[in-house]
Amino acid sequence: MDRKQNILIDLDSILDVRLAILYSLLPKSIDSVTKKYVERKTDLFPPVPYNLFKVYYDRRNKNILNYGIPTNILKIVEEAAIADREHITRTMVDNTIFINTYPYKLTENEKKEFSARLLKILPFVEINYIFKNMEELSTKFIVENEIFTVIMYDGLDWLEKQIALLNIVEDPLLGRTLIVPALINTPGIEIKKEMFEKTAKAYEVIIDLIFIDARFFSPERERKKKK
Repeated sequence: MDRKQNILIDLDSILDVRLAILYSLLPKSIDSVTKKYVERKTDLFPPVPYNLFKVYYDRRNKNILNYGIPTNILKIVEEAAIADREHITRTMVDNTIFINTYPYKLTENEKKEFSARLLKILPFVEINYIFKNMEELSTKFIVENEIFTVIMYDGLDWLEKQIALLNIVEDPLLGRTLIVPALINTPGIEIKKEMFEKTAKAYEVIIDLIFIDARFFSPERERKKKK
């Protein structure tokens, strides 16, 4: 019998509130902001100072979800595949998707509405909601709930937190996959593919770390029709 291959994803991966924040800070530059954002390799957004953006992002609450834009990440979940170290395959029948809504406290009605939308795309899964910060979302929770794929926008920060708390020792994550956006937020450096490969290699004794293009964590850009 095949074991369950449950998935955990955070709401910030499904809805892009980052772009919504940028729109509010740069309302006269929406078109240029969108193009640069979708193609980004970093979450540094000049001319917006990073500290200013981070203040808005750290203070985000449920109200901003009204402006959150659906991302492409559900394509990864729906197809359940990432090939050539950018695609994984999981059997999803009878499996559960855990959605971490932190820091947004959704009502039961809001969860039902959100589930109804998701089940149109993913009718073959069960959806469970959790509300856990990075400390509370322990490796023990991952192991006990048979979660083998974690998709998280700030997944590297979460992994480092679990290592610092030594949770990784008591409940190892070997055989599991963590999918994060390929972004580097260090100013003044040239971002190269080898940087992500080196980081993934450093963590391979802990977890299978996969970096994917940030466009999967971004809204779909409308393509201009050819004349």
